[in-house]
Amino acid sequence: NAFKNALYPVDCTCDVCGEELVADTRYRLCSECVEKLPFVGEHRCLSCGMPLKDESDYCNRCQYEKFAFVKNRSPLTYDGETKKLIYSLKFGKKKYIAETLGALMADEFLKSGMQADIIVFVPMTEKEEKKRGFNQSELLAYEVGGRLNVPVLPALVKIKDTSAQKELHGKERAKNLEGAFERQKIAYSGRYFHHRSNRKRMRQSFAESGRKRSERADKRSYHT
Repeated sequence: NAFKNALYPVDCTCDVCGEELVADTRYRLCSECVEKLPFVGEHRCLSCGMPLKDESDYCNRCQYEKFAFVKNRSPLTYDGETKKLIYSLKFGKKKYIAETLGALMADEFLKSGMQADIIVFVPMTEKEEKKRGFNQSELLAYEVGGRLNVPVLPALVKIKDTSAQKELHGKERAKNLEGAFERQKIAYSGRYFHHRSNRKRMRQSFAESGRKRSERADKRSYHT
């Protein structure tokens, strides 16, 4: 890895435009691209986090619908430079962009005052992950977890292939994922977790934290 990083350094150019970075930056983005990022403003829906243009506390959807999540927050709206970053990560196979997006997500998490005992990423089937080469949700989960010192657990498994979400809208997306996931049986204690199904013990990628955690995640856990 040291030789690879020396030969192909990722910290010297902007993740969006590719221009050389003349100074160290928190998000590995040049100043021009940071200014172009569509950050979500302070006035947003208290539930889903969608930007609001009026003085309401909740968006129209959250006023009339109930969701499984307690609170949703995102540092950016899905537009402009955000799309470029996500597309480069998912379809351009530029996995290092997960570091930049993970830093943005972790900062938003702290800013919003949210709390979590564990982070659970959205899994892919073996076929889906083999086709893409990696699971971007998993990469982001470990980036955020490592920065926040919060354990990442593979508590879900995807049991069937589904249509691409980008091709669907609204309720079609929810219906597309119905019955697609199952909960993994995991026993967790401190720095280790293991699957009861195969009794194999696995060490988390950020085991250096060494802090003891509860064996059960409570309802405050947030999913990536």
